[in-house]
Amino acid sequence: MYFGYEHPDDHPHAGMPLHGKNQFPDADIPEMRGFVLQYIDEVVELGKTLCDAMSLSLGLDTHYIRQQFLEPEPIPLCRCFNYHAPGSSGSTEVWGIGEHTGECHAIVCSSVVDDAEDFGLLTILKQDSPGLQVRSPEGRWVDVPVVTDGFVVNGARSLPLITYRDYLDHSYLHPVGDMLDMLTGGRFKSRPHRVLPPAPGTQRISFPFFFDFAWTAKMIPLPLPPLSEEAQKEAEERWGGTTFRAVQGEWWQYLAKKVQKVFPDLKLPDFEANEVPSSRFAIEVPVAPPGTSAA
Repeated sequence: MYFGYEHPDDHPHAGMPLHGKNQFPDADIPEMRGFVLQYIDEVVELGKTLCDAMSLSLGLDTHYIRQQFLEPEPIPLCRCFNYHAPGSSGSTEVWGIGEHTGECHAIVCSSVVDDAEDFGLLTILKQDSPGLQVRSPEGRWVDVPVVTDGFVVNGARSLPLITYRDYLDHSYLHPVGDMLDMLTGGRFKSRPHRVLPPAPGTQRISFPFFFDFAWTAKMIPLPLPPLSEEAQKEAEERWGGTTFRAVQGEWWQYLAKKVQKVFPDLKLPDFEANEVPSSRFAIEVPVAPPGTSAA
């Protein structure tokens, strides 16, 4: 499922990717619309608050990131996955799940999934059970705890996992995206992460909320002092594995490339700073032949 802001027909970006009307099952679940839209509004406020905290931690004005990158409105994308444990086949092979990796998008794979990083600003994740792991600076896979009545922030200036409580009465994880990593000169690191399968007889509910920059936000690095030579080298090596060639242009030029992977007929101008589409949408979508209907 995909949900975002409910935009009116006269919105300035009406007709652009991720701008328009949601398709709710109003006839079957009439209460769903109100719950989802309220959830989006409240998590967006959480994302703005996190950005204020990051601005302060970087020595900038409290609302610097908010004013530079989130106005007139950020782009939220709320999704929901229900992961089931793999069936018992007698195999000793370890299975893994990838929430938005190239070949393992919301499906079960026959091996532990390759690590993945997030794409843009922040991902705010609600999880109801264990399985998520983050790779530490030492290269070890660390289990992310499910914290009751709290949320977990990962990637904040290379600090260990920090737990916060009393926000929306749920547990959240906030991976930092590749673009934020680059905009901060590597001070906020986009940490690789992966998901292990649920235990037999259980399932895992995951609500990733992709909190991204405003559609026309200009991608300009933050005014921060240079890193040490060693830290700069490490950051550049990490950035070499992202989808970006450079930090420039406007956010829509990066974001629309991901949407184009799902809608290949979408016409976009070439933008050299974006090397390849995000692997988050790397699964090909079958298209029914003309004159037939999709199954």
